[in-house]
Amino acid sequence: MKTVSDDFDAIAAALSSLNAQLQRVATTSIPGLERILASAGKRQRPKLLFTIVQCAGKPIDSNVINAACAVELVHIASLIHDDILDKGTVRRGVQTISAVEGTDTALLAGDYLLAQACIIAARIDAACGQIVADTIIQMCKGQAQEITSRYDVKRTLEDLITSVEGKTASLFVASALLGGKLVQVSQPDEEALQIFAKNYGIAYQFQDDIQDFYQTKSGIGKTANYDYVEGNYTLPILLALSGPDRPRLKRLLEQASTHQQVVALLDKGDYFSQAESQIQRYKNQATVAIEKIANERLLSALSAFATAL
Repeated sequence: MKTVSDDFDAIAAALSSLNAQLQRVATTSIPGLERILASAGKRQRPKLLFTIVQCAGKPIDSNVINAACAVELVHIASLIHDDILDKGTVRRGVQTISAVEGTDTALLAGDYLLAQACIIAARIDAACGQIVADTIIQMCKGQAQEITSRYDVKRTLEDLITSVEGKTASLFVASALLGGKLVQVSQPDEEALQIFAKNYGIAYQFQDDIQDFYQTKSGIGKTANYDYVEGNYTLPILLALSGPDRPRLKRLLEQASTHQQVVALLDKGDYFSQAESQIQRYKNQATVAIEKIANERLLSALSAFATAL
């Protein structure tokens, strides 16, 4: 019987194969792309896909690697495009394409990766290609919603969640759907995986939003452009804007106050703790969604996946 250690080793080997495939995709004339694809990220979306396949007792074969490669390419493409929008100069400890090779090259690189992702997914079958293409559409919609809400102090939590579901959670859902499809899970299990991934993705983004307030140029490997400075009012800010500190925070945002003043207000008002409670709520919803999955090995692995966030 396979153990947790066996699963860990198999997923580690799969990640190594994935990295090799990403480098093959990087073999192109587009400047800077090889540098970006070589920089190691968390690979959280491929890890979710690999976990589903491995714990379902199926081999991580070339189709699984291709599916993981497709979702990771979409993720990396979105980061390249984000760096254009946010004028980011460093990500994952390396200089961005937009900063070194220019925004035109960065736009081309992101588009190239999206096309490659669709091609690779379609090589598995048409359904996988459709999942990836649909996800790109959802991510674009989420990004568009975020852009239209910039500097809007009337942005609601519902608006934020709609954007996060599209921009972030949809790619986790795609990873779960692709993994479930490749191991042919039942319809109820597929629906459970989808709900799990959506809630996990929202929690993942909210966690990242909190970390954004404490980032430094040297500590996180990317440019320290705080989201709210760029007009992207994330969970802690929106919680404060919906509470008694709204007037003061609104003034701080309008007056381009120091980062320390904004963080001090959020700390004093306990808004970071409120945000953490929201994260825990979505993590709980993720684990509840998979309670009826009969495969105990998969259930245990996914529960640990959510807990580790």
